[in-house]
Amino acid sequence: MMARRFLLIDRLVPLAMRVREQWESGTLSFPPTDVFNRDWMLKAAMDALEDASLTCCRDNPLYISQTEKWRANVLLESPFQPRFPGDHLADGSFRAGAVIAGFSPEGGPGGSLRLARNCRRFSVILPILFEDPLPGAQPFPWFHPVARAAACMAHTIQVSGLRPDSIPDLHISLLGPEDMPLSKGVRDLVTPEAVHGSISSRVNCYREEGEESADRLYQWLHEIYGPFARRLRIHLQAWPSELNDHMTGKSEKLLWFYEGCLFFNSPDGSRPARAFPANPRGMPRTNGLS
Repeated sequence: MMARRFLLIDRLVPLAMRVREQWESGTLSFPPTDVFNRDWMLKAAMDALEDASLTCCRDNPLYISQTEKWRANVLLESPFQPRFPGDHLADGSFRAGAVIAGFSPEGGPGGSLRLARNCRRFSVILPILFEDPLPGAQPFPWFHPVARAAACMAHTIQVSGLRPDSIPDLHISLLGPEDMPLSKGVRDLVTPEAVHGSISSRVNCYREEGEESADRLYQWLHEIYGPFARRLRIHLQAWPSELNDHMTGKSEKLLWFYEGCLFFNSPDGSRPARAFPANPRGMPRTNGLS
């Protein structure tokens, strides 16, 4: 019988308990957010999802089958690459919180993602805690992260030598606070039509300046992004629901760590220590690192 894998959350929680303990006593030598942050939260959640105890269905963008892998902090190449130094219309590559896919061992420029020829699933997960979930950046404030992720996904499929219709499952998950999926403002911005409109506007920037590159990008928009967009599914998911529903045997630790991420990253400033429990329910406080 194969031994059960020791999950990241099992190693992370004792460290996080010690960090919380030292923070409360005033002896912590670094910011608690070095440990309690969305990046570690996402890595711990994805690691638990990969475990055999997974109860998630294939329609969920967080689903990881035995033929797929996940990676954190994945660089996705942009279709709006610089044409020359200082190109003000260019868009830097996009870094996704996590990606589930069939990965090619050969990467693209700067270590950007390339997909395997037999890739059957391509999911991009964008984690947030308190931040504006859809912040744009100058000079394209309407080109928000979900639109950027969608454009980069379509481009990645193209430069990997694949067709959008060759990958059955295409997903973007915006994984955020419990009330985020109920936000009409967010929902309206991530409809397929709204995302397509944002990307079309981004392409139009080249036409407005009389750039010859516009023809190439319009062709990409219709021949690559269009078929991709018809298959893409965009999901608004809440951390608490996903951690409760699909993490058999690990939800208490994951939810405790999530509480800590909210506690230490709160935009409202510091709160009393009693607002964040010293340890996950059912785990003794003495289980922290010695």
